[in-house]
Amino acid sequence: MKEPGQAPESPIWVDTAAGLRAMLVHLRSEPALAVDTESNSLYAYQEQVCLIQISVPGTDYLLDPLAVNDLSGLGPLLASPEVLKVLHGAEYDLTVLQRDYDFRISNLFDTMWASRILGWPAHGLAALLRSHFGVRLNKKYQRANWALRPLPPEQLDYARLDTHYLLRLQEIQARELEELGRWRQAQHRFSKLAETRWETKSFDPDGFWQISGARDLDDVGRGVLSKLYLFREEYAQALDRPPFKVMSNKAMLALSDRRPSDIDGLRQVKGVPGWLVH
Repeated sequence: MKEPGQAPESPIWVDTAAGLRAMLVHLRSEPALAVDTESNSLYAYQEQVCLIQISVPGTDYLLDPLAVNDLSGLGPLLASPEVLKVLHGAEYDLTVLQRDYDFRISNLFDTMWASRILGWPAHGLAALLRSHFGVRLNKKYQRANWALRPLPPEQLDYARLDTHYLLRLQEIQARELEELGRWRQAQHRFSKLAETRWETKSFDPDGFWQISGARDLDDVGRGVLSKLYLFREEYAQALDRPPFKVMSNKAMLALSDRRPSDIDGLRQVKGVPGWLVH
């Protein structure tokens, strides 16, 4: 995973207030930042941002928001219209940064949207890095738990590569957008994207109706599914797990359809974890 012709320096891990101040002093002198985030959405009931990656030429920062309590100093930099912010697939990052820190991002360039507007054959970051820089991302860490500490070196390297090449990719895309006369179209898309905001979604007790197959159950089965849906939500909150890691929709449908009357029957329903049976 080395950059052609050179090995990138190790990323700078920032987990103290002093480290954050030093990082901000450096970043304020830069005209453009590459930004990304990692969260623990697959491992917690209420996800949170667990890592913020910021790259500038020659330096990759990995900021640990679980260790640094006050990140407010970063907000004005992200909101500054004088500093270009380059993200890939920015919508999710925009929403979680606003949700957790009330950060706004202006002067945005999204490399995924740029690849779409340019009509490139692939839009995923892994494909773009492989095509333009000969870099292969290890997909093993796409579903990693970013709340773990310490993070293993390979996972840190994966995280830094999410932003390490973005500024160079942006330069390639911006040049081509200009050449093809699509720059104004891209700017319009980026400005609309920057307006993305987090929308609070409260639990809907009738949400079980949205589960595929719910309407195929009989009346008793739908009643069981409703109770299981409420049970799963309460248990997920108590265990601080995403609901799907307590029990899948498919398993709840099977239970609602078969309605086993004893433990042995319960164990035979595929997808109901043993710890939950216990």
